[in-house]
Amino acid sequence: MNYIFLFFILFPFVGFSQDTLLIDENHYFGNKIIQVNGKKDTVQYEYSKNGKLLSILPISGTTIPVHYIRYYSNGKKMWDKTFVNNVEHGNSIFYSESGKPIAELRFENGKIADTLFIHSKVTVFIGKITYTSLVYGGVELENGQSNVSESTGALSYYPFKLVEVNSEAKTEHHYTADRFGKFFVGAPRKEIVYGFFPENYPKNQIRKNLLFPETEMHISGSSSWSLTSTFNVSKSSELTEIHIQSSSVGYAP
Repeated sequence: MNYIFLFFILFPFVGFSQDTLLIDENHYFGNKIIQVNGKKDTVQYEYSKNGKLLSILPISGTTIPVHYIRYYSNGKKMWDKTFVNNVEHGNSIFYSESGKPIAELRFENGKIADTLFIHSKVTVFIGKITYTSLVYGGVELENGQSNVSESTGALSYYPFKLVEVNSEAKTEHHYTADRFGKFFVGAPRKEIVYGFFPENYPKNQIRKNLLFPETEMHISGSSSWSLTSTFNVSKSSELTEIHIQSSSVGYAP
């Protein structure tokens, strides 16, 4: 009886030794970030809208390295990045959807400093997706200038697709940026050209060799995409860094 009594006394202390908080919820895509504050460490877990674990990110001091791990939808590890103060700094390993390592890169302050390993049959695309939004208001300020609202940032959790635009089938490959707008793609090393498009972009509007969505003009403004490089693969290509930016200009009534 003494052992049973001690068990029930200790159990509540174990259960309440950590706090669980919902620190972010994306209502459009359904992603949630749960933070668990333990006695020794703090860890953030990202879940999809259907409850699948997408990433694990320990939170530490500004100089302590941690491992930011992200997963594919099938549960396999996508990457294991070394982070310092929420920035890539150190060695990072990237995996195929089957769970095999296909690249290892060394980062310094968020930038690739060295290529340690890339699989001989894979081309790696790595980069980020950001946005800029500029809205001109209809009411003038006291100095006579237009009221302007501007915002910039990462396109968190953004779903996109790479389409084989130089093939008749226009085969699609679907991906999602992480919470920081970062993405990684491991493509077979063969002669092919991919176009970048939002996930819901109509396939019948993708012409041969169209590399990204054309600029859309509206009565209330315009929207456009720009890429610092293209998703081209050859038998000798290894690594391409790509910054994708969505830009919109609007006019308030």
